[in-house]
Amino acid sequence: MLRSLTLFCVIAVCSVSAAAQLSEGGVEQRVEPFAARVQTLADSAELPGGAVVIVRDGHVAASIPLGTRNGTDAVTIETVFRVASVSKVFTAAAVARLVADGRLSLDADLRNGRPWLAEVAPGPSPVTLRGLLTHTAGFDDRTVGMFARTPEDLVPLGAYLPHRMPRRTSATGRETRYNNHGVALAGLVIEETVGQPFDAVVAALLFEPLGMTGSSFAQPLPRDVDRRVARAYQCPEVPCDPVPFDYRRTSPAGGMVTTPDDMGRFMCAVLDEGDTLLGRGTVDRLTSRAWGVREDVPGLALALHEQPVAAYRGLAHAGASSGYRSLLVLVPEVGAGLFIVTTGGAPWFASAVLEEFEQVLGGPRAAGESPMPVAPSELAEYEGVYLLGRAARRSYESFPGRFLFAHPIWANDDGYLVRSEAGRIKRYGRVADDLFAAAEGAGTMFFERDAAGSVVAVHAADVFNGVRFPA
Repeated sequence: MLRSLTLFCVIAVCSVSAAAQLSEGGVEQRVEPFAARVQTLADSAELPGGAVVIVRDGHVAASIPLGTRNGTDAVTIETVFRVASVSKVFTAAAVARLVADGRLSLDADLRNGRPWLAEVAPGPSPVTLRGLLTHTAGFDDRTVGMFARTPEDLVPLGAYLPHRMPRRTSATGRETRYNNHGVALAGLVIEETVGQPFDAVVAALLFEPLGMTGSSFAQPLPRDVDRRVARAYQCPEVPCDPVPFDYRRTSPAGGMVTTPDDMGRFMCAVLDEGDTLLGRGTVDRLTSRAWGVREDVPGLALALHEQPVAAYRGLAHAGASSGYRSLLVLVPEVGAGLFIVTTGGAPWFASAVLEEFEQVLGGPRAAGESPMPVAPSELAEYEGVYLLGRAARRSYESFPGRFLFAHPIWANDDGYLVRSEAGRIKRYGRVADDLFAAAEGAGTMFFERDAAGSVVAVHAADVFNGVRFPA
């Protein structure tokens, strides 16, 4: 079962004076009760192991190891975890750094010099790094063939993608279609630009400058990293049979491992308002809005999804694979960050901790406009079963996608549109024309019409592990 909690205050992670600890109305006075609440939630969620890290004002305000990494050894800030799709943020950060150095462009057509990419993305619209890292490049995605059972079954990106890159099946820039192969393509561009393997480039650009000694994209892992890995479990009682590791042929999209200590370093660097170790140009490109359907609907930075956190603009990403779940949240306006990783247990844990994090930040929750109910007869044109953007359109995986990614929206008798978010039923009222907002909590839905005036799409969030993915 879950071991007792230990709270570490790690100030030396970031080059900021200790006086910064006392800024912003005594955040530290709220950290200790936050840590106790995290322990209570972890007990309720029956976590085998995990960690929670808070960054505020240039230092790590709390690093909270939970449980054990293997049924025996307690988790520490040096324990290594797989973070699945949070890896995409680091691929985006590497791209941002190369763009800041003038070695890449976010908007250059990647088909130039890559005939195989032109074959799967014909037509006048370019394929750009901006499109790949905001999931707006229009490509199908696929799961079959993306994973390998052993490191020996892996294929280098340069050999895998020219034969396995899905086709572009929708217009670029119109909608977000979450896509692992698109981010893997960004990783290949990094490789080809620098002339080194992707994992080595990210280590040189990000991990080494930040002192992230427990982080890696290598498959298999370096021995000194592998010996500290926390195993994921399908049951709360450990030891039991751990979930087998997976190996990814699309490693830039989900193959990274890291530690709580390393994630504290990364969050500090991204949130540093001064001469950050990553470079001001890198951070600004990573965190600035890169795509959005309209200003009052959350969009995306590079591989980071906009969502309200308390009263502020938050940037978030989540991941899940082989029993691990992860969540990264950055709130640049107040210099705050949250990282959560677990090796099993209840899926609601990260969302619950995120709510507690909002309390630590203080300040009011985002109010937004007041959604109003309307006559049920006016809602009929919005009702229907929509398909999440990540669903394949033209491959053999499109058939099961019709069921896996179907998303119904319906009207109730009180004049609200209703949809399911992370297993919860949520009501939406109108705030303006075709824009609806959640009656309780965060959430927007913007309905798009065709030239004839018919509703053809909805821009709304797919909620997972605390993150509101535009979908």
